[in-house]
Amino acid sequence: MLYNEVKEKFGNKKLRPDPAGIDLPSLKNPRTKELMVTRLTQFSNDGDNEMIQVGENLLSVNVKKPYPHWEKYLPTIEDVLSKYMEIASPEGFRRITLRYLNKIYVPIEDSSNLSSYFNFSLPLPKGINAEISAFNTLN
Repeated sequence: MLYNEVKEKFGNKKLRPDPAGIDLPSLKNPRTKELMVTRLTQFSNDGDNEMIQVGENLLSVNVKKPYPHWEKYLPTIEDVLSKYMEIASPEGFRRITLRYLNKIYVPIEDSSNLSSYFNFSLPLPKGINAEISAFNTLN
């Protein structure tokens, strides 16, 4: 149903093959989380840099590089959310999130010297001969 409302801009439709796991605040205790697993249907634009993901009790509006300014992208979020609200009639929200994800490429030969790329470093314990291949930060 949502697809019919957004297909002019988000005309490419596919079912994500793997279920998505989403951490949500627990209804019993908002300080704890529970995992919701759902299958997602994705609608993307022709450039494949803007996407809507829809699942049971879930709506996600995503954009990839090149990132538009917030003032330009906010109307897309508002339009999709408005259409979703009209069709799905959710009782409320358990989580609303705005995330900015950055992927910074560090050559493998520099992976032990992250202080050249960031104003912090992740030191490895002495005696461990390893390289950092990835890390995440969460706020």
